[in-house]
Amino acid sequence: MMGIWEVVTDFTIASALILVCKLIRVNVVSVQKLFIPVALLAGLVGLEEQQSS
Repeated sequence: MMGIWEVVTDFTIASALILVCKLIRVNVVSVQKLFIPVALLAGLVGLEEQQSS
């Protein structure tokens, strides 16, 4: 069973990934042209980060 700190940590990481990917999508024209949703970008970045650990 997940404790409160694990839930808070997971929520914080997900929120940070979404914020970072939103900033990437707003500022990088090539990503804008691909019409990739922010949530999908955040998921891909999160998976890449998890695999490299």
